[in-house]
Amino acid sequence: MKARITLALALFVALGLTARAQAPAYPAVEIFGGYSLAHQKGGANINGWHGQAAFNLSESFGIVADASSHQMGRQPGVVGIGDLSDVRLLSYSVGLRASNRSLDPWTMYVQALFGQSRLAGIADIGGGLTEMQVTRPFTTTFGGGLDYELTDNLSLRVVEIDYRLLRIESSNSSGVRFSTGVVFGF
Repeated sequence: MKARITLALALFVALGLTARAQAPAYPAVEIFGGYSLAHQKGGANINGWHGQAAFNLSESFGIVADASSHQMGRQPGVVGIGDLSDVRLLSYSVGLRASNRSLDPWTMYVQALFGQSRLAGIADIGGGLTEMQVTRPFTTTFGGGLDYELTDNLSLRVVEIDYRLLRIESSNSSGVRFSTGVVFGF
């Protein structure tokens, strides 16, 4: 009986080592978090945060879930909705990513994301009165970035640059989003 248990444990350990040796050379999941600056048409710069979860289907392709939030204080004239102040832009989208990992320790990627945003701000309606205006435009984001691997599970996102288009009713508002931060790989 002891011989069978010993043999079973030896096989279990050997299979575990074999499975570990066959693990892919890329992370199955990458979680990004960091600072972001969005520049919308009309000259508005909006500070905020940016986060992503990437699920890598292969070394070169993956699915990305993306969220970012930006806010700007009392500064009128942003994003094509007239004069708004205290602007808050929350975007969430999903899409596909293509990565090039052959330049170790660098990883370059491009992505296409589609989703929705929540744009809210305070509008002056005249007579000293204001009202909160909220719209939920369709959002399209195309971009890419560059990561530098620090360890097996930690990378620095040197830069991500995205072109973002908001479809607000019958008009468009475009802008660029710059992000940097850290990426955790699992």
